[in-house]
Amino acid sequence: LGHAFEWPHACAACGAPVPGCASAASAAPAGTPCSPLAADPRLPMRALALAALDLLFPAVCPLCSARLGSGRRDPVCGACWASFERLPPPLCAVCGLPTAAPEATTPCATCRHTVPAFDYARAAACYGGAVRDAIHALKFGGRRSLARPLGDLVRTECRPALADVPDALVPVPLGRARERARGFNQAELIADRRR
Repeated sequence: LGHAFEWPHACAACGAPVPGCASAASAAPAGTPCSPLAADPRLPMRALALAALDLLFPAVCPLCSARLGSGRRDPVCGACWASFERLPPPLCAVCGLPTAAPEATTPCATCRHTVPAFDYARAAACYGGAVRDAIHALKFGGRRSLARPLGDLVRTECRPALADVPDALVPVPLGRARERARGFNQAELIADRRR
């Protein structure tokens, strides 16, 4: 029965354990979550239910097939979550790609040379490796549960670019025939998690 049980008291804003949450440390007393979402009273019951399910049906990561353990972002294991390659700052103010410019308010050389047809774009991570596998499993494998960690990734990595909280996030529309065949719109599932 040597099952490890952990209480998932993580800040909804930064993902850090609530006691000593990195982004709340300077503004609030220790243990105060960054976001009211982190103070969800259902977390202990959810943790207990997850532990019971893990005992009966050991959960495995859909990306690497490893058993889920510490650092997990259900259904993604901690190792795969950590391997999601985030884009390091500074980022171009227009295309959102890493740039050599010292300030994030400056467009990169490519955007200065050829102005894009959009105001700005942001990505949560580099498209490759575990991120690519997760997106493909969601879109083509029907693994809807992957929308949750991908939405969390978008929320944590794109938050600095959204200084003013938008009134709405509109997912890219999916063709009716494709949505009917797939059974869902993956962009809508990820955007729902973004709230």
